[in-house]
Amino acid sequence: GPVSQPEEKTRAAKMVRTIVPQVETRRVSLTVHGELIPARRVVMEPEVRGRIVRQHPLLIPGGRIAKGEELFAVDDTLSKLDVRGAEAAVKRAAADLSEAKRRQAEAKRLADEEITSKTELAARDAEVAIEQAELEQLQAARDRAGELLLRHSVKAPFNALVTEEAVEDGQQVNPGFAAATLVGADEFWVRVAVPMNQVQWISLPRD
Repeated sequence: GPVSQPEEKTRAAKMVRTIVPQVETRRVSLTVHGELIPARRVVMEPEVRGRIVRQHPLLIPGGRIAKGEELFAVDDTLSKLDVRGAEAAVKRAAADLSEAKRRQAEAKRLADEEITSKTELAARDAEVAIEQAELEQLQAARDRAGELLLRHSVKAPFNALVTEEAVEDGQQVNPGFAAATLVGADEFWVRVAVPMNQVQWISLPRD
């Protein structure tokens, strides 16, 4: 039979285009999943003992409360009486100090005229020092009572979203009682898990 003779095949040349790569900076996008968490979180606790007399109508889970708004208030009747008593004690101590200074001045005049002894003057000086210390101590007690009176009103420290609350009108509370949990409403974070092969694309602070 006939004998076939193979023909040589020639491979056609491929067209190519060459370019010079340019180095540039680009933003790399990574697709990851994460959990939304609050940037700020605080547990509100009363600093005084007493009965809840009022509370914010939105102090409920999911309620939004603006910064500075009152969350709840503790009965301040006893604290007001403490402030009045402290102010009266300060006035009495101030009067005692004034009288002690008058006696001190009199003793100094008599000592200068050598009518009385230096010992009497020293006693009057000590009396003034004692009365002065007593006045300062009572003033500190008055200031503390006034500060405690202000703390009967518990206010939101920032624009907040209520996640938990445990107070009701008429409820008795003590310092340290977890009355409500707030999270900041202005900013949230997303905690994500990044695959190890994509961490190289993230610029981390050197410090």
